[in-house]
Amino acid sequence: MIKTQKTTYKIMLYSVASFLGGVSLATLIYWSPQVHTPNKATLEESVLAEMLYDNFQRYTDNCDIEKVTAMISQIETGHYTKLEKQKYDEVLLQLVAKKANRKALANLKKSEDYLDRLAKSETILPVVDKKIYIEILGEGSGDPIVPETNIFLHLKQYDESGKLIKDTGESEPSCIPLSKMAKGFKIGIEGARIGERRKIYIHPDYGFSKTKSGSSANHLLIYEVSIAGQPPKSAMPE
Repeated sequence: MIKTQKTTYKIMLYSVASFLGGVSLATLIYWSPQVHTPNKATLEESVLAEMLYDNFQRYTDNCDIEKVTAMISQIETGHYTKLEKQKYDEVLLQLVAKKANRKALANLKKSEDYLDRLAKSETILPVVDKKIYIEILGEGSGDPIVPETNIFLHLKQYDESGKLIKDTGESEPSCIPLSKMAKGFKIGIEGARIGERRKIYIHPDYGFSKTKSGSSANHLLIYEVSIAGQPPKSAMPE
């Protein structure tokens, strides 16, 4: 009977895991006293249990594990009337949305804490208080760049830990249309001169957060730019 229960639970709960992109109530097999037999578990079963447990942990603030375990037992014995598919899908999507919202809020706090620490440095200049900061790494001697046009530059992007996540390379500068850059980038590069190298720190409100969601939302943008020049107006692409 125990072996049959294990198989039934795994099949049923794995389908839920597929819908949620990795989260599975099969984790509860690990906790359920009716099913869990640690001394008899194979190595593969132990690894699977750990994987499912780690995934489920991200959602435990939305549900009571003991109640969910009890519901599984009721489903297996036929003492629970399953929800209609529309309601079932609706609840699952709400669960995923709650997770995404928590991640977005965590990203926002991380970004704001970083900027608060950054603002205390004497080498950092505020452009928009608490939102956009710049750091001059090398002075330029050329003309000031013209806003809302195109510029030739070398660009690097970093995350909060200082890890390089984008680099246009050092061979030939890239022609960047300022009109297509994030609002914070355009504000942060104002006043820069050709030949200048500066870092721009951009709060999510001035970045791309409005076009992203979940784990991709509310990330701080950190750019290091070396301005090589501006093309003649006649040579600027549309």
